[in-house]
Amino acid sequence: MVGAATATVEAHYLDQVPPEDTDRRNAAVRQFFAAGGFPTAALEDWRHSDLDGLKRTAWRRLDPEHAGQPPGWTGDFERRVLLSGGVPLTADTWEGGLAIGAAQLGDAHRLAALDELGVGMTASVRHPLETLNAGFFDGGFRVRLEGGVEAGPVLLYSLRGDAGEPAMRHPRSLIELAAHSRLTVIEVHDGDSATPGWTNPSTLCRVGEHAELRYIRVELETGNVAHTGRVTFRLERNARVHSTVLSLTGGKSRTDTAAILNAEGAEVELDGLFLGVEQAKADQHTLAIHAARHTTSRQLFKNVLSDEASAVFDGKVVVAPGAIGTDASQANRNLLLSRKAQVHTRPRLEINADDVKCAHGAAIGKLDEDALFYLRSRGLGRMDSHEILVRGFAGEVVEKIPVEAVRALAAAGLQRVRESESFAA
Repeated sequence: MVGAATATVEAHYLDQVPPEDTDRRNAAVRQFFAAGGFPTAALEDWRHSDLDGLKRTAWRRLDPEHAGQPPGWTGDFERRVLLSGGVPLTADTWEGGLAIGAAQLGDAHRLAALDELGVGMTASVRHPLETLNAGFFDGGFRVRLEGGVEAGPVLLYSLRGDAGEPAMRHPRSLIELAAHSRLTVIEVHDGDSATPGWTNPSTLCRVGEHAELRYIRVELETGNVAHTGRVTFRLERNARVHSTVLSLTGGKSRTDTAAILNAEGAEVELDGLFLGVEQAKADQHTLAIHAARHTTSRQLFKNVLSDEASAVFDGKVVVAPGAIGTDASQANRNLLLSRKAQVHTRPRLEINADDVKCAHGAAIGKLDEDALFYLRSRGLGRMDSHEILVRGFAGEVVEKIPVEAVRALAAAGLQRVRESESFAA
């Protein structure tokens, strides 16, 4: 019976495959189910990620006509690509060595370019939901920067809608920096849905020699929307990446961030912040692979949890054989504002080389009572005192973001925390 049920589910997904390059897409979907389909809690890396709802739902591809219009703040960006339900609302642009645009179904050439997503990736960063994305992706973003050029910020904004039935989207994007270039990119996934929705995006960033990428990912989806996203960085010699993941979702999300430090001198900094209220849940999974000598990685992920919000941090640093001179650290810090908030944290190291410097740690706690007493003794009210400490805790991540519009989104998220039922209770 189990085999028959699995076959029925597989047939449903095959029936949803987009009508572009069908043979290859069907092969990807079959590979997904042959490998076991949706991961279960029996697998260590998925122990705290509840995918039962995804597995039980008969998803259909989202019809673009159900998406809406982007919010007004997107107009603050001079360089932007706006997608509504996978359909571009802005034209491609090319100026000064920077090319930005989008692909959608019906544009075979551009979709083929996005299909380069998995090229050069190692088995250690393969992901089951990445395989499903390869079968269903119907568009996404494409950004290319020529060598020696500095540009940004560039906004990549994707809006989903409410289809009135369970609907899924699988965006796929590619960001490429040539040698000695510098770029700031903000990728935003937004939308609300009363009926079940699922967004499963993948983004690959290739950073050339001596290039520098500032990447900011913002998750704004609310309502009955599940988000399972991935971003992968591949760094060449002396390349630098600073990534920030802002989870401001009101639903459930899991984001996997992987960095492959492929050549000597590569440096990556991975930051993250989740502001959780009500029953929101965010899982952050990170992987830093030191595949070459004298590479550096830094990880700092923070969670502010109120009401019944919950979070997961699962971070891993892998030092490959021969990767001497590796310098790696990871930290997960969690602020719980209610007794019902929960967090699971698991920072890990896998070291296969000598002469390395690696450290990791995690902390879970409440607001400092001595600090609260000090603020109250200076005439501040209880709510304001709590807010000052919460903003200070989040500020270590937020203040490093160089784009005012994104900091404003974080400020709105902090305001929702202040307005939550458990704040300063």
